[in-house]
Amino acid sequence: MVAALFRTDRPQGFVALPLLVLALTVPLGMRGWTPPAGGCMPFYQALIWLMEWHPWLPAVLSGMAVLIVAVQAGALANEIELFGRRTRLPLLHIPVLLGLWPAGVALDPVLAGMPAALLAVRAIWARAGRSKSITPWFEAGLWAGVAALFQVQYVFLVVAVWTSTAVLHPFRWRAYLLPLLGVALPLYLTWGGHVLIGSSWRPLSTMLVSPVQWSFPNALYVILGVALMTLLLVATLGAFAASYQRANLRGKNVRAAFLGLFLVLGVMAALGAWLTGELAPAWIGVPLGLFVCFPFTPSGYGAIKEVAAWCLLLLALWCQWAGTVNLAA
Repeated sequence: MVAALFRTDRPQGFVALPLLVLALTVPLGMRGWTPPAGGCMPFYQALIWLMEWHPWLPAVLSGMAVLIVAVQAGALANEIELFGRRTRLPLLHIPVLLGLWPAGVALDPVLAGMPAALLAVRAIWARAGRSKSITPWFEAGLWAGVAALFQVQYVFLVVAVWTSTAVLHPFRWRAYLLPLLGVALPLYLTWGGHVLIGSSWRPLSTMLVSPVQWSFPNALYVILGVALMTLLLVATLGAFAASYQRANLRGKNVRAAFLGLFLVLGVMAALGAWLTGELAPAWIGVPLGLFVCFPFTPSGYGAIKEVAAWCLLLLALWCQWAGTVNLAA
C-alpha cells in the first residue's frame, strides 16, 4: 500500500522514492522539455547551459532536484519533530503534489533554488533553543542568498527567518540583522563579478521571466483534482489543529514557524504569478507536501488514507503522461 509504505520511519520509503520520481519525470524527456531561455539568475543560467548538452538532461536534473528536495524536506520535518512522530510521508507527497501540475516536476528556477532555501530555514529551526551562537542567522541569510541566485524572489526568505526567530528563539537584535548581511553577500559578490568582466546585471528583471507551463490534460482532470485537494485540505486543517493542540510549547512554536514559512512562500508565489501570469508550482507544492502529511501520520482510517494516496498518485501520473500518451481529450 502506498500510504502505509511511507507512513513509518522505515527505509523502504527511500527505495520507492527513486521509482516514483522516475515515473513522474520520464515524460519530461519524452516531451523534449526546454527551460526558459535568457534573462535568468546566474546559477540557473548555468543550469540552462548544462541542460542544453543533451535532450534528456533536463529530465535527469529535474528528477534529481525533486528527489533532493523531498529527502531534504522529510529529514528536516523529522529533525524538528514537525508531525510528532518520524515518518517518510514527505517523500511521497512532495513529488506527487508537484506532479499534479503539468510542469511541476520540471527544473524551473524556483525548484532549483529550493534545496538552498530549505538549508536556510533548517539553520534556524534545527537549532531552536540549542545554540547560543549567532552563526546560524548569518548561515540562514547566506543560504537564502544562494537560493536567490537561482530565483531572485528568494531574498524575501529573510522574512521567514525573522518569523522563525521570533517564535523559536529569545530576542537578540543581531538575529534580525545578520540574515540581511548573509543574503546580501552572494548577491554583492555576483554583482562585483559582473562589474569586473564588464557585464551588466539586472536581477530584478529576472522576476519577469515566465516559468514554462503546459495546459492541464482536460476539464475532468481539473474537476477531480480540485475536488480531491479540497477534501484533503479540509482534513489537513483539522489534523493540523489537533496536532497543534496536543503539542508541547516547543512543538507549537515549530508548527507556528512552519506556518510562517508557508505564508511567505505563498506570498512569493502570488508575487511571481502576478508579475508573469504563471504560477511556479514549487512555491506551493513543497510546503503543501509537508502540510498534507498531518492527516496521514496518525494511525487509523487506513483504508481512507490509502484511497486518498492512490488518487493523488494516479492524478499526478495522469497529468505528467497525458502529453506523452493519448490520455488527454
